[in-house]
Amino acid sequence: MQPPFEFDPMVCFPVGKSRPLPTGYASPDLVDLEAAVIPIQKPERLRAIVLPDLVGLLAAAREHAHDFALISAYRSEEYQRDLFARYIQRELADGAPDEHEAAERANRCSANPGHSEHQLGTTIDLSVAALDFRLSPDLGDLPEGQWLATDAWRFGFLHSYPAGSESRTGYTFEPWHLRWLGRELAAHIHADGFMRDGVWNEMQPTLEELLDSSTNDGSWFDEPDRA
Repeated sequence: MQPPFEFDPMVCFPVGKSRPLPTGYASPDLVDLEAAVIPIQKPERLRAIVLPDLVGLLAAAREHAHDFALISAYRSEEYQRDLFARYIQRELADGAPDEHEAAERANRCSANPGHSEHQLGTTIDLSVAALDFRLSPDLGDLPEGQWLATDAWRFGFLHSYPAGSESRTGYTFEPWHLRWLGRELAAHIHADGFMRDGVWNEMQPTLEELLDSSTNDGSWFDEPDRA
């Protein structure tokens, strides 16, 4: 399948644990988000091409009495390195016997630098007041999280780490984590059965697997050279 869009093909790059982003990759067209437009907890940036659909997603959610706040968006590789280091220290404090084991545990819920979808500038984390704006798997049990699972695709967003996919993605269930691929491609993936009634079917590929297979057969884009 050819990509139904003409924008930056890095939107579809299958970054994951075994596939890092190109060395030194920096998201283009990043914009500062304004609290008057997007409910944010701290200064955040996002690619400009994503903003209209994020505004649409949040507006539609409010029509259903779901009020989300944006907790995280773009992260530089340097920021992710610092974040991952903090996760390692937390695991050590929680009883991990050494740094290697701490890193293994941390990598279930945080990406190594250069391996995070957030570095693409097209990925968001959302939460709600009922969770004190924490990033919690409990979001999946709330009406807000269930609405995201069934309707986010309409605005170009898909779940990278749905329930039941940990053995394949290597990451724990993250109902708050949404990756933008554009409305047309998200609708195509949804129509192929990626999630039904908000539930991922293990017979389906994960989002990373789907993007990776399309990359390997050359049908979507040529991978940038790595240094």
